[in-house]
Amino acid sequence: MEFTHDNNIPESKFDDDDILVFYPESLKEFQKIVANLEIYNVPILEPKNPYWKLNGICFEDCDHYKIIVSDLRIS
Repeated sequence: MEFTHDNNIPESKFDDDDILVFYPESLKEFQKIVANLEIYNVPILEPKNPYWKLNGICFEDCDHYKIIVSDLRIS
């Protein structure tokens, strides 16, 4: 997967349930992602869907699209 961006304003009309979900393979990987979000001062958001409030963390990319990092598969 590749993320790209430019200086144009996106024309798509996504809503709060249009999200990209990542599933880290380990607790260590999940914690590293969370640490990087903190280092770069990326705000953690409250997702619209209550399921993701309990099962992951949510933030926005530079185009304001939502991304979830799930903690479901972490043992």
